[in-house]
This record gives sequence, structure tokens and C-alpha cells, in this order.
Amino acid sequence: MFVPLWRGMRATMRGDATTAAMLAAELDDLVASTGSPNAALLADVARMVRLIGENRTDDAYRLVRPMLDMVPGAPAWVVALLAARSGSEEARAMMDEFVATRPVQPRDGEWLPLIATTGDAAVIVGHRPAAELAHRLLAPYAGLFAIEGLAAGTWGSVDAFLGRLAHFLGRADEARSHFAAALDLDAAAGAALAERTRRWAGLRAAPARPERPEVGSFRRDGEVWALSFAGHTVSLRDAKGLRDLAALLGHPGHDVHVGELADGPTDLGDAGPLADRQAVHAYRRRLIDLDDELADARATNDPARGERAAIERDALIAELSAVTGLSGRARIAAAPVERMRKAVTNRIREAISRIERVHPALGRHLKLAVQTGTFCSYRPEHPVDWQLRG
Repeated sequence: MFVPLWRGMRATMRGDATTAAMLAAELDDLVASTGSPNAALLADVARMVRLIGENRTDDAYRLVRPMLDMVPGAPAWVVALLAARSGSEEARAMMDEFVATRPVQPRDGEWLPLIATTGDAAVIVGHRPAAELAHRLLAPYAGLFAIEGLAAGTWGSVDAFLGRLAHFLGRADEARSHFAAALDLDAAAGAALAERTRRWAGLRAAPARPERPEVGSFRRDGEVWALSFAGHTVSLRDAKGLRDLAALLGHPGHDVHVGELADGPTDLGDAGPLADRQAVHAYRRRLIDLDDELADARATNDPARGERAAIERDALIAELSAVTGLSGRARIAAAPVERMRKAVTNRIREAISRIERVHPALGRHLKLAVQTGTFCSYRPEHPVDWQLRG
């Protein structure tokens, strides 16, 4: 269950709500098959972090509130954060308790995210004593991230919370210093975290894309590729790794299963929509709706509604299991996938190394933007208008 849990966390950090919801549905199936209360709690924590990131705090509150009665040592301070965002007096009472206990929780893996969210709640509710205490407790952890147990989710850099608290407490210079550090850390971790930190720092959001995207080309003529980027063009002999790169450049932001690359695409021109793409998109949107419906059914104790949603979700996932990646091929057994993963990763890395030797700027761009593994992707910091022909 850890693979969809951790991939879901990364998708939430990027702000990719569609992928995060689909992975949440996969995680729920695995949790149901284990029957483990701890696994169910991890899934709920992951969902809570995602809901808060989407500003759906009322839904998150309904999800987390029962934890206080069900689980000893449940995250009361997270509930305080949610209550504060909902305008509840419960949050101020919890802040009073936090200051009175100073606090008594052991400093385990749950401690840092709980103190960070407590600080956020203190700022929202305007509770200065709680803010001062949270700031003092968090200060030694500057430079780290507040991560929920076993990486179910992350609240981002501790520096962002320290900056928020310092600003609330009237320490302007300290706030600027922490926000500067937080912007570097959170921007490297994910777009959604960076956007939140910019908002806390009172900065304008970074533009989603430049007005005039850079233009590049990846074109093959027989056995030779012509690669253009940043005003410089080079030629390289054909190789499967170059074809893999061209396939990824043609679908920026998409995860492509190695099974889609293993045979080496032969026609990378303007191929139009990929097979089953519209159907997969529709399934994913419906899975998001069903994920929300299941959470609401659980929060309102409506098992009949939850069962109907679960049945429909299982049927959708069964249909989706017939395809992987973007082109609709059937799922591939684990051992062949591992062999393909190694082969595709090696040839992509070799292709990037070849490019870097003759075109350093393009090589650096691809090193930073191309991710390899069972799923490969091209996620550039700034978009490039690629002209492709293979």
C-alpha cells in the first residue's frame, strides 16, 4: 500500500488533484483488502492533507473529528487547525489547552507536523500565547519538513510555519528570513506547497507559464536526429533513448508506463489523441467524485450510500486495470516490468548524457525535467513548445 500512498503524497505536493484522487481510490482498495486499522488511518491522514490543500476544510474536519474518540492520542491539534479554519470556538479552547500542557506529547514521528499545524491554528484563531509556544518549539527544526507518519502527507517546510508565526508575532525581519528559506524548499518540493508559501508571505503567485514559451525541436530524418534548444542545434545518430525522450516531450506532465516505451515508438509526429484517453479521463473524474462521496458517507455514517459508491468505484477500477499509461495496453507482469524499467531508464540516461556532451543547456534541461522509473515523465519547470518528428 505504500506505493500509492507515497505517489499520492507527491501528486498532492504538485497540486495534481486528478492523479491524487485516483491513487487514493487505489489505496482504499488495498486498505480494504488488508483489514488493518493502521492502514485505514494512514489513508485517512493522506485524504485529510489533500482536502486541506484543496481548501475543503469542512470535509476534512468531518473526516478527522471522529479520530479523537476512536484513536488514543489522535491528532487533536490537527482538529484545532480544521476547527480554526471553520471558525469554531473549539479551536480557541484547544489552544488554551495546548499552552497549559506545553505540550505533553512524546517527540515521535507525529510531533513535528502536530506542532506545525498547531501554529497555523494559533495564527488563524489569533491566539498569541499558543503562537509564541509553537514558534519556540518549531525553531530548532528550521530547514526540515513537517511530514505525517510514514509519509502519508506533508505540510511543507517548517520555515513556512516559522515565517507565518513570526509575521503574526510582529517579527518582520525574522519572518522575511524564514519565508525566503521556505520558498526555496517548498518550490523544490512541489508547486502546491510553493503556492501556499507565497500566499503566506504575501507574494504574487508565480505565473503558471511564460507568455511566450521557449521553442525547441526534436526531429529525426532517417538515422539522424536534429535537436534544437536555446538557439543552438546539434545532430545525433538515432538511438532508442532519443525516441523515448521524444515520446515524453510530446506529453509533458503525463506519467508514461515503461510498457509504452519498451518497443520504441516509430512515429512521433502529430499523432492526435492517444487510445482510450477520453475514457481514462472520464474514469478519473468519476473516481474523484466517488472518493468524495465515500468520505462524506463515512463522515455522515451512511453505510448504504458508501456501499453503492464503493461498488461503482470497484467497477471503474476493474475497467481501468485493463490499461496502463496512455495507450491502453493491458497490464504487464511484475518481472517483465522490472526488466523494461531498467532497460528504458538506462537508455534514457545514456541519451541525455550524449546530448549533454554536445548541447550542455539541453542536457541540463532534460536532466532536471525527465523522471524515470516504472512510470516516466517530462515535467519542465517552464513549458517548452516542442516541435516533434520521428
